[in-house]
Amino acid sequence: MTILDVLYGLIFAPQGTMRELSRTRPLLAAFVVFVGVYFANYLLREASRSINQGGLDLPGYSPWLWGTMEAVVVVVLWFVAAGVFSLLAEVIYGYGNAKGLLTCLGFAVFPGIIGTALYYMAALADLNSLGAVFYMLSVFWVMGLQVLAVREALTLTTGQAVLIYLLPAASALLMFLLLLIIGGLALSSLPLL
Repeated sequence: MTILDVLYGLIFAPQGTMRELSRTRPLLAAFVVFVGVYFANYLLREASRSINQGGLDLPGYSPWLWGTMEAVVVVVLWFVAAGVFSLLAEVIYGYGNAKGLLTCLGFAVFPGIIGTALYYMAALADLNSLGAVFYMLSVFWVMGLQVLAVREALTLTTGQAVLIYLLPAASALLMFLLLLIIGGLALSSLPLL
């Protein structure tokens, strides 16, 4: 499968494409697509921001420095997400495929470039709310592909894949709420001055 076949398949036949990617695991190609989509999105986002703000930047704002730092963080989060999803699947269901999942998650972000490009075109036409709708639709599309990546790489059912996908975020939210409650109780027990 060439990279163009994979990108075409992600849009028009995502299930079979994800299954093939989890089997063949072209990790280098996934890395190139992931980083390429990130930088293309970053450039379009900066262009849209420049249009919306009339070209005014914050003093000392260095877009290339921020973009590079963001890229490193995003790549680390990609690896962490694949590792966490694979570990959860192995603990809960007894099967993990970290390299296949990393590959599938790397390719799953590809349709995100469409939403950013449509947002940029809408910003050029001064239709920012329509651009935001396009962007949100692409976010949901990417999330759906990520759930499909979890399902195909780890050979799970759709419900199991959704559980594995949402469990880390739900756990983090629960921990945040517990810390908020504990902090509120601690503050309420302090004497008033």
